[in-house]
Amino acid sequence: MIAIFFGMIMTIAHYVSEYLSVSLRHERLKLLSFSAGVSIAYIFLELLPASFDAVPHLHRMLFFVMLGGFCLF
Repeated sequence: MIAIFFGMIMTIAHYVSEYLSVSLRHERLKLLSFSAGVSIAYIFLELLPASFDAVPHLHRMLFFVMLGGFCLF
Protein backbone atom coordinates (compact mmCIF):
# COMPACT_ATOMS: atom_id res chain seq x y z
CA MET A 1 0.00 0.00 0.00
CA ILE A 2 2.86 2.37 0.80
CA ALA A 3 4.44 1.71 -2.61
CA ILE A 4 1.23 2.74 -4.37
CA PHE A 5 1.12 5.93 -2.29
CA PHE A 6 4.70 6.82 -3.21
CA GLY A 7 4.01 5.99 -6.84
CA MET A 8 1.08 8.39 -6.83
CA ILE A 9 3.24 11.10 -5.28
CA MET A 10 5.87 10.60 -7.97
CA THR A 11 3.21 10.73 -10.69
CA ILE A 12 1.85 14.00 -9.38
CA ALA A 13 5.36 15.39 -9.06
CA HIS A 14 6.04 14.42 -12.67
CA TYR A 15 3.02 16.32 -13.96
CA VAL A 16 3.73 19.35 -11.79
CA SER A 17 7.36 19.43 -12.84
CA GLU A 18 6.38 20.14 -16.46
CA TYR A 19 5.09 23.54 -15.40
CA LEU A 20 8.30 24.59 -13.68
CA SER A 21 10.60 27.05 -15.39
CA VAL A 22 13.24 26.02 -17.90
CA SER A 23 15.98 26.71 -15.35
CA LEU A 24 14.81 23.69 -13.38
CA ARG A 25 15.09 21.33 -16.36
CA HIS A 26 17.97 19.35 -14.84
CA GLU A 27 16.05 18.73 -11.62
CA ARG A 28 12.96 17.72 -13.62
CA LEU A 29 14.96 15.04 -15.41
CA LYS A 30 16.30 13.75 -12.09
CA LEU A 31 12.78 13.55 -10.67
CA LEU A 32 11.51 11.79 -13.78
CA SER A 33 14.32 9.24 -13.58
CA PHE A 34 13.67 8.68 -9.89
CA SER A 35 9.93 8.13 -10.43
CA ALA A 36 10.64 5.67 -13.26
CA GLY A 37 13.06 3.79 -11.00
CA VAL A 38 10.49 3.59 -8.22
CA SER A 39 7.89 2.24 -10.64
CA ILE A 40 10.21 -0.42 -12.03
CA ALA A 41 11.37 -1.43 -8.56
CA TYR A 42 7.73 -1.80 -7.46
CA ILE A 43 6.99 -4.05 -10.42
CA PHE A 44 10.01 -6.33 -9.91
CA LEU A 45 9.99 -6.41 -6.11
CA GLU A 46 6.28 -6.48 -5.33
CA LEU A 47 4.02 -7.38 -8.25
CA LEU A 48 6.01 -10.13 -9.95
CA PRO A 49 6.80 -12.10 -6.76
CA ALA A 50 3.12 -11.86 -5.79
CA SER A 51 2.13 -13.27 -9.17
CA PHE A 52 4.63 -16.12 -8.74
CA ASP A 53 3.08 -16.94 -5.36
CA ALA A 54 -0.36 -17.02 -6.98
CA VAL A 55 0.79 -19.51 -9.64
CA PRO A 56 2.90 -22.11 -7.80
CA HIS A 57 4.08 -24.08 -10.84
CA LEU A 58 6.14 -21.21 -12.28
CA HIS A 59 9.83 -21.62 -11.63
CA ARG A 60 11.64 -18.90 -9.67
CA MET A 61 14.35 -18.72 -12.33
CA LEU A 62 11.81 -17.15 -14.68
CA PHE A 63 11.83 -14.06 -12.46
CA PHE A 64 15.58 -13.65 -12.90
CA VAL A 65 15.33 -14.21 -16.65
CA MET A 66 12.73 -11.45 -16.90
CA LEU A 67 14.82 -9.10 -14.76
CA GLY A 68 17.93 -9.80 -16.83
CA GLY A 69 16.02 -9.26 -20.07
CA PHE A 70 14.74 -5.94 -18.79
CA CYS A 71 18.24 -4.85 -17.81
CA LEU A 72 19.63 -5.80 -21.23
CA PHE A 73 16.80 -4.07 -23.08
